[in-house]
Amino acid sequence: ITRARDLVARVAPTAAPILIHGAAGTGKTLVARLVHQASPHAALPLITLDAEAADAAVIAQQTAAAAGGLLVIDHIDRLPRALNGVLLSALDGIRVIATTRLDRAGVRGAIGEDLLDRVGTIEIALPPLVDRAGDAALLARHFLALFAYRHGKPLRPLDADAVQAIAADRWPDNVRGLRQTMERAVLLGNGETYAIGDLLRPLGSAEAQSLTPDLSLARNEETLITAALERHAFNVSRAAAQLGLTRAALYRRMARYGL
Repeated sequence: ITRARDLVARVAPTAAPILIHGAAGTGKTLVARLVHQASPHAALPLITLDAEAADAAVIAQQTAAAAGGLLVIDHIDRLPRALNGVLLSALDGIRVIATTRLDRAGVRGAIGEDLLDRVGTIEIALPPLVDRAGDAALLARHFLALFAYRHGKPLRPLDADAVQAIAADRWPDNVRGLRQTMERAVLLGNGETYAIGDLLRPLGSAEAQSLTPDLSLARNEETLITAALERHAFNVSRAAAQLGLTRAALYRRMARYGL
């Protein structure tokens, strides 16, 4: 993520469109948010378009909401080919960050050269977390600070053994798995530092189940929404259906919780 952050620092202040490549959970959404936060559009909401679930009406709605600002197109390679021209025409005056699990050749085959040229001026490739030396500990500290603030918990340091364990783990779920582990540590840890036991305790353990339940509606709603989005690989339509929400209602809640 260090190399990605250096690149973000150089391109975020510009109007250049960005294509982010990476396997599931490698941090594509995190990088998109970093670009938004460092861009001239940071004061405007970050609008997201789920390419797989898009139709002409949704494209019109989301691009209108992003006019003059920044639009994130998730899984752009899954956009129905018949909508390529519709999306291309709707992107005038909008800065785009597109995400994909494919390489450039794969994206070209999926969306065609014209749309790829529009969204792929700058490319950021995110390898699996296991291949990014030093990133796991850096990201762990970032997520600990984020969730300590979000849940109103004290920010505590990682002890040396925990740092070593984080660095040594292969993190098969990549950044997404690391993020969940750090949130669990913030919620369940109770020592002066975060120890290995705080990082590895499963949510379904008898110890975790014996804790007093969190009765905060907002925190539980955020947890449910996050779980549904991750279960469906951030496919907003499928997550909304599972949660019993409309897409628009889910988008509003995602914006509320910064998801």
